[in-house]
Amino acid sequence: MRIKVLTLVALLLLAVAGLSQENVKKATGSAQVQWMDMETALEMQKEQPRTIFVDLYTDWCGWCKKLDKETFSNPTIANYLNTHFYPVKFDAEGNDTIDFHGKTYTNKGKGRRPTHELALLLTNNKPSYPTMVFIDEDGKPNKISGYMDVQKLEPILVYFAERIYKTCPYKNYHNAFKALYRPKDSVNIDLTGQVNWLTLQEAMAQQLNDGKKIMILFYSDVYQNVSSNLTKNVMVKDPRLSSYINKNFHPVLFDAGRTDTITMFNQTFINQQKAPGFPHQFVIALLQNKVIFPSIVFMDENSQLLAPIQGFFPKTTLEPYLHFIAEDEFKETDWQTYYKQFDGKIKVASSEASGNAKNN
Repeated sequence: MRIKVLTLVALLLLAVAGLSQENVKKATGSAQVQWMDMETALEMQKEQPRTIFVDLYTDWCGWCKKLDKETFSNPTIANYLNTHFYPVKFDAEGNDTIDFHGKTYTNKGKGRRPTHELALLLTNNKPSYPTMVFIDEDGKPNKISGYMDVQKLEPILVYFAERIYKTCPYKNYHNAFKALYRPKDSVNIDLTGQVNWLTLQEAMAQQLNDGKKIMILFYSDVYQNVSSNLTKNVMVKDPRLSSYINKNFHPVLFDAGRTDTITMFNQTFINQQKAPGFPHQFVIALLQNKVIFPSIVFMDENSQLLAPIQGFFPKTTLEPYLHFIAEDEFKETDWQTYYKQFDGKIKVASSEASGNAKNN
């Protein structure tokens, strides 16, 4: 659980070299989706990991045409698809031969409207049109069936582009999304809590007096920016979380793209500013080259790092993890065991019981 800060500094040069400028580009340019074929997308995914977005359609599908005309033609949607995905338009009744993760798929041509084998695989043998499929680097498909207008598709694209589906059920994420970006449509979420954020220097100074752990929330306006915004502007504003944070930690809100010089642990950290929003060396060091936002890092009274929590998580995960760290439970038990037995103020909804995001 513990890793000395000084041992992380040696990773800095490798970490900075490993961050591609392509990863911090914002959506710009054309208002048209730059569709590609499946083979091209798979090759590009090998070279630079990114989720493949598949529009599964047929020539006779009226809703597919409506999706093209009214949703994919929207500049925001088109730019987001071009920037964060490898977009593929795939005819579910086409005749192409496709090699997909070590296996060849064709259309056997059986029936009045034969379905391509790959379309059957991507839809779990339940094809309907239109269907949008998100394929991660491991070849795992997640499908969304039916027509989606711009307002419905936008949060879904973010959900997969920022890998939120790996850590949070869609319903929990979507409620937070609406609370921040579409308050008129949001459910009743209490955002009255206020975390008493400190600067890093203030937190270090106060820790000398009381020995409380330091909690640093690293966020970014470029990398996984929606996840960052939801965490700092929705999740920790729940009064049950904010009050616990204020009582048990010295909380620091840290913009990963800041450009000042930081001197800590007898080391000097700068931001090389290789691209807009490029992460500060201090951030890269504390995240041990695993640059994911948001990330919450904890430091004990001896300036040693404790296991961070990285990515967007529901409050029902954040609450027990804060207790797990603040109360030194990590010294006595493992996280999974502690999580199962934890009984907090924020109850786990039935949709979260499995701990996995479900397709919607």
